[in-house]
Amino acid sequence: MCAGCVNEMTGERMLDARSIPEDLTITAAEHVGRYGVRFSFSDGHGEGIYTWRRLREICPCPICREPGSQPPRAG
Repeated sequence: MCAGCVNEMTGERMLDARSIPEDLTITAAEHVGRYGVRFSFSDGHGEGIYTWRRLREICPCPICREPGSQPPRAG
């Protein structure tokens, strides 16, 4: 989540999830070095960087849920 949605120092959620539009979509994704990815959303958000680690933590797929799993290698 972006800095406007979560307090960077405490981790406290600042955004009321009920205020998120149901039709929210990702409009763009930008690779940010080896660190993660920045998404742009249809409501204008786009400040946050999502780390690869965080994305794996929230991923619901069976591969990511497996303890000690590693991401697939490209190529």
